[in-house]
Amino acid sequence: MKRVALFVAMWIVMVAAALAQYPMVTIQQIQQVPADSLAAADAIANFAANSAQSRWTLQTSPYMGDTVQVTAQVMVPPGLITYTSDIWTMLLYDTAASANQWAGVLLRGNLADSTQMKADGFLNVEAGDIITVTGVISEFPTVRGFSATQMAPIPGKPISIIGAAPLHKPVVKNVGDFYTGVFSTGKVQFATGEPYEGMLVEFHNVTVNNKVNQARGTFSFVDAAGNEVSEYDWSRYFTLGHGTSQLPPWPADTAWSRIYAAIGNGTRIDTIRGYITCASGSEGPRGYRISPIYPNDIVFAKAP
Repeated sequence: MKRVALFVAMWIVMVAAALAQYPMVTIQQIQQVPADSLAAADAIANFAANSAQSRWTLQTSPYMGDTVQVTAQVMVPPGLITYTSDIWTMLLYDTAASANQWAGVLLRGNLADSTQMKADGFLNVEAGDIITVTGVISEFPTVRGFSATQMAPIPGKPISIIGAAPLHKPVVKNVGDFYTGVFSTGKVQFATGEPYEGMLVEFHNVTVNNKVNQARGTFSFVDAAGNEVSEYDWSRYFTLGHGTSQLPPWPADTAWSRIYAAIGNGTRIDTIRGYITCASGSEGPRGYRISPIYPNDIVFAKAP
């Protein structure tokens, strides 16, 4: 009997140790990069070029490769961000009331784990929910001077909904905080842009200056000083259809198809709000992009 009791006690200790092996961290801890690292990234010529960079981790999460637990607010629930993980993507926010930098991160599942993620409650959450989730931190793309931090949920680790709260408001920013000049002769601004990766920001009084990817329905715009940022088609409401890896591929949004066709250089935008991210592939060197989510996230200026 003593041996059985000892075995049970040891088993309890082992289980407790296993449960405690993943540290509880905040999104700010996941995202925050030392200021001197970002200054170094800004000082390296062509750091945002579309090629392997030996010092690419200057702008990446200090938790890259680690498995962690996070308690966070769901800002964008599943089913709205298209990306390459179909509906298995969320945007999470730090729960701190003062979270005005380093506050957002993608929770991006693997299509191969979809059955288990559904069982784990991935699709049960709504915008505003406070959840606890366990996942692995990574960067995409890798070995580039531009990458987005993301968290992949661990299959078999249920997502717990522990409350709800009002959603955070967008932070009003200047285009020049993310890119100065126009692509490709301008420059990505890491020191002032990286703190807002994954965060909801808002730009005012900008002008469309180019259609970036006409197959996907994206465009770029400039502010009064001539600084440029490109919009990115994260949301199903702002896409002309993309992706052969999606099951099924995301179709074009009919409303956006009509609007996009009418957009030309010189089109004025009163307000554009969305989440700051970056793209892989040939568009990666553009650096920080803004991804509107809902139809009213772009407000075009009325004609005089």
